[in-house]
Amino acid sequence: MRKSPIEVCTIKGCSEPFYCRTWCSAHYQTWQRHGDPLGGGPTRGFARQVFEAQARLSLEAWPLRKCVIWPYARSHLGYGYVWIGGKMRMVHREILLRATGGRPPLKRAEAAHTCGKGHLGCYSLRHLVWASHKDNCNMKPNRYSNRRTS
Repeated sequence: MRKSPIEVCTIKGCSEPFYCRTWCSAHYQTWQRHGDPLGGGPTRGFARQVFEAQARLSLEAWPLRKCVIWPYARSHLGYGYVWIGGKMRMVHREILLRATGGRPPLKRAEAAHTCGKGHLGCYSLRHLVWASHKDNCNMKPNRYSNRRTS
């Protein structure tokens, strides 16, 4: 078997042993995942920076009818999440908390989506209101309305 003339990764600043395609194992796996050996997702903390910038917007700055979809971490139900104070927090709830003074009007209020697209990651301030659990459930679109009943 022929030995490769390359012994270390060819990425500048990397001195790991050669693995494949002139790169080390880590750069090769990054290339497989993202199509670029230096590529990848946003840098750590970027989602928080985006959240902080959005949270400072006034109501008038948000789009009128269009949903604003959270492009970063999401729960298994589709709601956007961001790290705040060492905890994962729901983006839509945090946006509404900051817009309304940091405290919901009811003891057990929920951040309800008037657009019905919270499960798709919408966090537009224009689509969020405080509601009781019952009112929030009544606002949700009935996803099963076209099913046949026997």
